[in-house]
Amino acid sequence: MFDIIKFLAKQNLALRGHIENDTSTNRGNFLELVHLIAKYDPVLREHLVRSKMCGKISIPYMSPQIQNEFIAILGNNVRQHIIGQIKKAKYYSIIFDSTPDLSHKDQTSQVLRYVVIENEEVNVVESFIDFIETKDKTAEGISNMILNKLQTDDLDISNCRGQAYDNAAVMAGKHSGVQQRIKNPKVEFVPCSNHSLNLVCLHAASVEGLDLRLCAQKVNALQIILIEKREEWADCAVSYAKNMCEELGISIEPRRIRRKHIFDDGSRDADLSCENKLRRKLFSSLDRIIVEIRERFQQLQKLTDKFAYLSPAILLDPDDTKCNLDYASVEIDEQDFMLERHRLRTFVAATGNENKLINADSLELLKFIVKSKLEDALPNILIMLRIFFTVAISNASCERRLVL
Repeated sequence: MFDIIKFLAKQNLALRGHIENDTSTNRGNFLELVHLIAKYDPVLREHLVRSKMCGKISIPYMSPQIQNEFIAILGNNVRQHIIGQIKKAKYYSIIFDSTPDLSHKDQTSQVLRYVVIENEEVNVVESFIDFIETKDKTAEGISNMILNKLQTDDLDISNCRGQAYDNAAVMAGKHSGVQQRIKNPKVEFVPCSNHSLNLVCLHAASVEGLDLRLCAQKVNALQIILIEKREEWADCAVSYAKNMCEELGISIEPRRIRRKHIFDDGSRDADLSCENKLRRKLFSSLDRIIVEIRERFQQLQKLTDKFAYLSPAILLDPDDTKCNLDYASVEIDEQDFMLERHRLRTFVAATGNENKLINADSLELLKFIVKSKLEDALPNILIMLRIFFTVAISNASCERRLVL
C-alpha cells in the first residue's frame, strides 16, 4: 500500500474517489489499485478479506488519514534528501512567492537554488521545499517567516548567496523591503527577470531552472534588436495595415475636416497621414520599451559585472589587470585566486583545450574543472563558480508550484 501511494504521488495522480464504499464502481485510484494488486497477491487479498469480516475492529491501513500520513512521510523523506544536498553544496539562493489559495489563505512557495557536483557531473538545481501559510503580509512579517523557515530547515543564512522575489514593493523595496531585511550582506538580490520584462512590456503598452551572465546577454541582445529593428518593424506594420485596408476596401487617406475660414487666418495645421500616425505610435512604444529595459535590468547588469572575472575569456587571459576581484575578496583570498588562475591557464594550455574553453561559458569551465578532477588544485575558483551559479535570477520556479 505504501508503494501504491508512492506511485500515485510520483505520477501526480489523485488518490481518493467521490464514493469509496463497496458498492461504488470507481472508488478512486488508491483503492482500485489495492484491489487490483490483491488479485495477484495472496497476502494483500487475505488482509482485505479479514478487514471486511472484522469491520471496525480491524485496522485496514487504507483510510484517508493513513494515506495522508504516508504522503507526509514520503514528503519529509524527499525534503530531508534535498536539504542534505544543499548542505553538501553549502551555498544556496532563496526564492519565495505567494498567492491566495481557494480558501483565501496566502500560501508561500519556497524554492532553493544550489549547485550539485556528483560523479563528475555539474547540475544547477532549483528544488521546491514547502508551502507556508503567510499570515503577516508586511515586509517584516515575510522576512521573519523566511528566516524562521530556513532555521527550521537547519540551513545557515550565512551560506545564502542570493534571493529572488517578484517585483512587488513589499519584497523588492530598496529601503524596507524583504530583500533589505535579510541580514546577510553577501546575499545578492536580483529582481525577477521575467517580471521585469513583463513590466517593461506592460508599461510600453500603456503609452516566461538561465544563468546570470546568459540572462544579461539576452537582455542586452534584446535592446540591440529593438534599436536595430525599429524602422524595419514600423515598415512591416505599415505594409500589413495597408494590405488589410485594401482587402477590406478601406481608404488609408484621412478625411479632411472642413473648417470655417476666419479672416486673416492664412496658416493651416499640418495633417499627419495614417502611415505617419502609425509610425509615431510604434516608435513611441518601442522607445519606451528600450528605456524601460535599460532601467529595470540595471541591477542584473551590475551583478553580472561583479562576476565578469569568472568568464573563461578573462580567467585564461594572461593580462591580470582584466581580473577585477573586488567582489570576490569578501569570499576568498585574492592572491590564492590569482595563483590558481595561473595554474588553470597552465593546465588548460598543456591539455590543448585553450581554444575550446576560451569561447565557452562559465558552466562549461566548471564542468571541465570537475571532470579534470582539479577541485583540490583550484578551490577558490571552484567556490566562486559555485556561488555564481547559485545566484537566482527569477522566481518562475515558485510560480510554477503555485499554479500546480
